[in-house]
Amino acid sequence: MQMNYKCEFTITGNLICKFASVSRDYNPLHLNERIAKQSRFGKCIAHGMLILSLISGIMGSKYPGPGTIICDMLVKFCAPVYVGDTIEVELSQKDKSQKIIYIQVRRDNRVLIDGHFHIIPPDSVPDDKLFSYRN
Repeated sequence: MQMNYKCEFTITGNLICKFASVSRDYNPLHLNERIAKQSRFGKCIAHGMLILSLISGIMGSKYPGPGTIICDMLVKFCAPVYVGDTIEVELSQKDKSQKIIYIQVRRDNRVLIDGHFHIIPPDSVPDDKLFSYRN
């Protein structure tokens, strides 16, 4: 298993609207520019759980890969992710035997989200028990 993985996502208004629909989180800070403009953030922000769901997708499909199970997580939301932001997501593992994945989300080298996940790695699940919903 490689010891780190990096990728980028651009967070669009459409993605935020779809996530709001699925999660039923219609907080106006995510969806209403007029209200968000008056907030401490000054404009619409992405749902923190949207960003974590993107990370979950990485963990279950790319790194560590299919069969990975997230047992628990500890994350700190250091700064908001805004509509239109391109964020860099980095996952790393310092010691494969510890079963901990460290995550960091950055925009222009500024840390937005920092934390770690305890996992059950994919090699703990027999290959014949794995399946995929991908088309």
